Amino acid sequence: MAGEDCPVCLQQVPVVPLRPHHQGIAEAEAALRDAKTAASTAARGLSQAEREHGKAEDEGDRLRTELDQVQASLDGEPAAAEASQLLELATRAHASLTAARKASRAALESQRKAEKELKELEERYTVAGRTLGQLRDRFAEQRPPALTGDHVVDWDVFMDWVQETGATLEAKVSERAQEMKRAELVADRQRDKVMEFLASGGIAAPPSLTEVSVSTTVANALTAGQLAVQRVEERRAHVAQLVADVAEAEQTERLNKGLGLLLSARNFERWMVEEALQSMVIEASATLNELSNGQFELTVDSKQDLLVVDHNDASSQRPVQTLSGGETFQASLALALALSSQIASLSSGGGQLDTILLDEGFGTLDASTLDVVASTLEQLSGGGERTVGLVTHVAALADRVPVRFQVTREGSRSRVEKVWT
Repeated sequence: MAGEDCPVCLQQVPVVPLRPHHQGIAEAEAALRDAKTAASTAARGLSQAEREHGKAEDEGDRLRTELDQVQASLDGEPAAAEASQLLELATRAHASLTAARKASRAALESQRKAEKELKELEERYTVAGRTLGQLRDRFAEQRPPALTGDHVVDWDVFMDWVQETGATLEAKVSERAQEMKRAELVADRQRDKVMEFLASGGIAAPPSLTEVSVSTTVANALTAGQLAVQRVEERRAHVAQLVADVAEAEQTERLNKGLGLLLSARNFERWMVEEALQSMVIEASATLNELSNGQFELTVDSKQDLLVVDHNDASSQRPVQTLSGGETFQASLALALALSSQIASLSSGGGQLDTILLDEGFGTLDASTLDVVASTLEQLSGGGERTVGLVTHVAALADRVPVRFQVTREGSRSRVEKVWT
């Protein structure tokens, strides 16, 4: 190995040169390791054996010393045969003494047990007498036999009395048991009623259904209910106030919103038109009702469309387009009169429109319609409040006008002639 002397040249080997691995060298090294291990184990065994040998020599010396001491103490003692006899006698005497002591202890133990049993019997006798007295006192109402002091005799007499009165007591107990069962049934029914009553009121039943607990529970529930009712009434009053406040606020909001919508440029104009139309329709409806002898009136729907109310047809409403020619003339005339009245009321000078000129194309109307138109105009002008002028080429209609201006064409000129009917 490196650092050791070479076995050949006896010089220190600085570095061990590398050599190829050889099977024999590996086996030799393994054998060397086994040998070193065996040598180490043998060395330890030798050391242990030496220690054991030393201990054995020490023990032998101690035993030889004790043997010498025993031999010295046996000088002057009897011979072995005599000593053996004395030992046998002593052993027998010791055995007899041991047996006697054991018998004495057994006798003392038996005496203690007998005394203990006697004492226990006396205590039991006393307890039996005290128990008998207590039992007799418990049955004093049934008048048990008197005690003599002899507990055994008294127990026998008492047991005979118990057997004699047992049947009567059993009958009474059975009767009482039946009564208790009936009472329990009644109590169960009452308990069920109380539970139903509490459940119907939404009251939690107490753990034990005693009179005090049920009364306390009902009183607590009543107090809680009164407080709940008071709180509900307070909340209702508060809610009512809130509802009133909300309604007032909503009314104010609707009013403000309506005013805002109405006062806006587009909505204000539409509102003014709707109001003017409503006012005109109301006045025209009154006029139409008068002209139609109470048959027709006018109204406006949600879409601001004109409708006619026909009182001869259960006051049904229908579009104005369903009117006949004469009826349409009456409605148009009523609207025209209402419009003229509205325009006059809006004039700053307070003027009025007393003259109405109508150019409705009467030539397209049939005879019955012309009659309705003529009657309407006559009725309208009969009051003397308005002057109604007609522009027409229909001779039948012109003939019914009391005063007319007849235009006659003469060449390139026209001539106007006032004609009285």
